[in-house]
Amino acid sequence: TAFRLPLHQISKPVHSTCGYHLLCVDNFEIDPLISHDDYLSHYAKTQKMVEYKKGEKIAYDYITALMNNVKIQINPQRLQQVGEQLRMILIREPKAFDQMNEQQLTAPELKKIEDTIWDHRNEVLATIDGQDLTIARFAGMLNYIPYQAMQRSLKTSLDYAIRDFVLTEEARKMQLDQKDPQVKIKTDLFAS
Repeated sequence: TAFRLPLHQISKPVHSTCGYHLLCVDNFEIDPLISHDDYLSHYAKTQKMVEYKKGEKIAYDYITALMNNVKIQINPQRLQQVGEQLRMILIREPKAFDQMNEQQLTAPELKKIEDTIWDHRNEVLATIDGQDLTIARFAGMLNYIPYQAMQRSLKTSLDYAIRDFVLTEEARKMQLDQKDPQVKIKTDLFAS
């Protein structure tokens, strides 16, 4: 009633939990949530945040559509073999600090993985759109998969690796590795 009532006019009786009231609005001011100066000072930050969120959604949708069209064949025997070996190596508890590093494995963990898989490094763990993901390539990709995901399960680690494999190939097809030095570094890392 107070917000609909014209200025200086007395309302009809209004019932509330405290009884009946007569209202008369004698002044009305707009009090925005933030001032115009605050709006201007936060505009650039807000715009970047919105652009980031939109970009994140576009990337997610693109990756989802890309992955829906990928043909994947897993070698279950090799997967089980790799899983058993990794379970014995990746035993430390994940820490929040792990996520701050681009490389997720410690030097001793990398050494153990290399030593363990060396004899089987050229065996195919999966075929992705006709291209082989060898055990060695998968092991190399592990360093860039969140340690927490590796601790969760081999399937989660393999999902990350397959996604990275597909995105790396997509970046090469789009020749992004020739247009941006950072992309070249990343695609070369995943290829080694």
